Amino acid sequence: NLDSGSTLWRLGTLPPALLAFDGYVHTIDSKWHVSGLGYRPDVDQQTLEEAAVLHFSGPAKPWLQIGFPELKPLWSRHLNFSNEFIRSCGFME
Repeated sequence: NLDSGSTLWRLGTLPPALLAFDGYVHTIDSKWHVSGLGYRPDVDQQTLEEAAVLHFSGPAKPWLQIGFPELKPLWSRHLNFSNEFIRSCGFME
């Protein structure tokens, strides 16, 4: 892609992976993987609790000041606040 002089896809791994795994990928229940949490804070609590994967795709990452306050606890509960470095970063419990 980089050396061809044309752009087949924007840089990243998803398009090549889709080509490589064509025919080997199966649909999963959308409740298993909740994505787009950096775009939308309006996901109901039950969906968030039942999801196996929470994907904070989008600009409002929970570790940034622009993160949605109602979603920050989903991420911060996994931080080790007894760690001096984590405490110095200014994340709120």
